[in-house]
Amino acid sequence: RLRSSGRMGCNDQDPVVVAHRGASKDAPENTIEASEAAMVQADGVSVHMIECDVHMSKDGVVVVIHDLTVDRTTNGTGYVEDMTWEQISKLNANCNRDDEFKFCKVPRLEEWLSTVLNGKKTPLIELKKGKEGPYTGMAPEGYKIT
Repeated sequence: RLRSSGRMGCNDQDPVVVAHRGASKDAPENTIEASEAAMVQADGVSVHMIECDVHMSKDGVVVVIHDLTVDRTTNGTGYVEDMTWEQISKLNANCNRDDEFKFCKVPRLEEWLSTVLNGKKTPLIELKKGKEGPYTGMAPEGYKIT
């Protein structure tokens, strides 16, 4: 889905278009494939920002996924924060779609950022909370974009 976030563009007359969870209509949400699909101009609309959601795995890896659990968007079950990156990396984030994307992995934030920045788009990252509230060690100042 593409959403206009209002008048936040470089000048006050141009809206900023945000691809919410990437182009989640065209590819599995919050995947590299959805981010890449969002970079392609659609219906004359150019996307300025790509949004994602992040959680932290049991071993401290920040992963791009919307829900507290992997149940809805992958072929796995369980809370993201109770799983290691190794476990999460084996999940298929395309379990609910019947399309050309046979296997899509849950990306690490670093992978997602690299894709978005290399595509010359602005990242918009929503820091999600774990079962008990904010994740320890996951704060905006912890990331440097170079």
